[in-house]
Amino acid sequence: MKSRRWINSITPLILFLLSVPTLSAAEPPSQKKTNKIPSPTPAWIKTVNLTKAGKQAPLKPCRVRYILSWNHLINAGEVSMSMKNSKNPSSSGDPILAGEASARSSGLARLLWSYDCELQSKTNKTSLRPLSFDHSETENGESVSYQTVFKKGRVETLRKEKNPDNGKIKLKKRTFKYPHCYDLLSSILTLRSLPLKKGESLVAVVQPFDTPYLVTFTVKGREKRKYLGKLKATVKLGVQVQKINKDFSLKKYKKLKTATLWVSEDAYRLPLELRADIFIGYVSATLVEREFLKSK
Repeated sequence: MKSRRWINSITPLILFLLSVPTLSAAEPPSQKKTNKIPSPTPAWIKTVNLTKAGKQAPLKPCRVRYILSWNHLINAGEVSMSMKNSKNPSSSGDPILAGEASARSSGLARLLWSYDCELQSKTNKTSLRPLSFDHSETENGESVSYQTVFKKGRVETLRKEKNPDNGKIKLKKRTFKYPHCYDLLSSILTLRSLPLKKGESLVAVVQPFDTPYLVTFTVKGREKRKYLGKLKATVKLGVQVQKINKDFSLKKYKKLKTATLWVSEDAYRLPLELRADIFIGYVSATLVEREFLKSK
């Protein structure tokens, strides 16, 4: 399935915006691919420093909506997401943050490319470590879903692809062995919990679907920008994304030139806008609605 999924890459909490490579052919369920850290240890692993939460106050339960656009001229879609407190099934376990998101293409973009997706994410509220990440999408009539579980020292993913012609399901399992991997929600929550000092670089391993990425956030400084009709203080971050190959080498994205993320400089630390310069101009996600929810 050829994929132009820049919308689904921005969906869960506006982490990064990029073109995801073409999905590989599904494999029989009995085949399970496992990535093991090779010896000697790849140099990039020593640069990873986004591994635990800081002291910033936790984000309150909220619901937000973002509009996706191309060159700030053409409306291409929207993303709605919410984060709520949730009880841990285990009576002795830490409380959980449950995130939900949905996205769809719209307008002219939908005529050319019909896309819809739903996501659910669960994160340990105390450590901000990810627990699970589920994602389902339909792109031009073809459906695929991912069930990802974060365990100690590894990430396990089951990918299901449904053939639109005969309804048959193809399965692909993959295990990525790495101890400090985040999903999209937990990476943003961990990032916002830190001081974000000008000039520092924060490097994390993030797995949104069945492929891990090395994501580098560089704090560019502070600046004021207008959102929801008001001028707001923001933290400006540069974002660099590289794919982690099966042999733990890195692959740079040629189609993604640069990406910039603006986060509100307040107690909420919400992502306000993400802009990515790609090979056809730039695409952006901009906050247009924010609602804080009552805690249960």
